[in-house]
Amino acid sequence: MKSGLLPIVLWGLLCLVGLKSARAQDPSFSQFYANRPYLSPALVGLDKGITVSAISRVQWFRADQGFRTHALAVELQEPLLKSGFALTFHQDNQGLANLATTSVGFAYSYSIPGPKHNVHFGLQARWAQRRIDWDRLTFSDQLHPIYGLVNLTSAQPLNDRVSYWDVDFGFAWRFDAGESRGQRTLSSSRYIVGFAIHHLPSLFGANQANESFQNLETIVPPRFTFHAGGIIPITFLQGVKNEFAISPNFKFDIQGDNLFNFSQSLQVFTLGANVLYHNLYAGLYYQDRFPFPGGIQHTNAFIVVGGVDLELGHSASAHKLFIGFSVDINTTGLGIEGGNVYELALRYNFADFPGLATKSYGASSKRILDCKSFY
Repeated sequence: MKSGLLPIVLWGLLCLVGLKSARAQDPSFSQFYANRPYLSPALVGLDKGITVSAISRVQWFRADQGFRTHALAVELQEPLLKSGFALTFHQDNQGLANLATTSVGFAYSYSIPGPKHNVHFGLQARWAQRRIDWDRLTFSDQLHPIYGLVNLTSAQPLNDRVSYWDVDFGFAWRFDAGESRGQRTLSSSRYIVGFAIHHLPSLFGANQANESFQNLETIVPPRFTFHAGGIIPITFLQGVKNEFAISPNFKFDIQGDNLFNFSQSLQVFTLGANVLYHNLYAGLYYQDRFPFPGGIQHTNAFIVVGGVDLELGHSASAHKLFIGFSVDINTTGLGIEGGNVYELALRYNFADFPGLATKSYGASSKRILDCKSFY
């Protein structure tokens, strides 16, 4: 068999034979706080006004086009209602047969503000469609051991696209742990802890998110995400203003029919930190199926990130521009021969967009915490 046909045959076998037992895995973004609506619907509308964000991910492009994932979101914060709203778009393309998943969603978040903390809840309803180009697939019965691809296939594809509805839920707790001395604030550390459950109907056995092309009961498996992070200012000279801070971040994804049965579910563990200086940041993360030390049985990677977060103006309603870039350097498994993983994240915030609120919250002790320190 020609080596170039092997990946196509494998795709064919996966789609025709393994659809009942195989389960899809959702894309996992390396810059997870740069793509907040995808991480959790509870994080929708954290910035004032309107925010437009986009992220593009290219993974293992040398391996038969690999995986290409793109996401777009338009968010609105409405302080009067203590709410956030978002329209989301997501598309994922895989392999030579262009197995594509496209979803469009509406997300809503509600915030319970406190003096130094906010509690956020969020829901997202999504319509999703999966499609595949059967003509690009080669099945085993089409192959001759000597002449290669010469036969017709007996495979009878039933559908080239399927559609379904889905629901996601998120929770987040954000709090300010500023240290004060008298009337003076010495530091203002900000933290976040939260979780999200994606494909909520599947968690309860509902058949709404059925993604089978062969009319089988192939339900999108539920995904649970736990995430945490913070911004910790670094003071190394008393009385001298500095803009250094460290931002440790953590994410753990579990996906499968039996979520917490680790022998049957899929896991992605990401841990690392950014160093911030004024509007610039750079960081290093480690990603694997399990925490350190990683094993050689699966692909792990070091993630190098960097970017800039600019304020375009000097008023409280200044626009903000965020640009982030990351590279996943695989150390085992597929390795660098697959082309590594690249992500580009963009976000633009129109803080002066008018909402329903007619006056500022001012110095109220109960308000939605600003999001200048999270991305």
